[in-house]
Amino acid sequence: MTDSHVRHVLAAAKKGSGVVQPVCWIAPDVSQDVAREYLEKYRIRVISYDNRDGTHRNLVKLVETLSDFAPTATYSSI
Repeated sequence: MTDSHVRHVLAAAKKGSGVVQPVCWIAPDVSQDVAREYLEKYRIRVISYDNRDGTHRNLVKLVETLSDFAPTATYSSI
């Protein structure tokens, strides 16, 4: 993690995330050890999916499943 932009995002996630509004990272083939490290160090919950075939097909399935549970975003003009 030498990239300053990535370090900035990780620091911001650690400051702003919590149980009520967690920061989540959806990524392929993340081990449980790495997921635990991100949770402990940065309070980022890693949602891993299997991508051994290199097609990211399981990402599509995951997003479709998560979409069923995510509230629709609402926007208001200022």
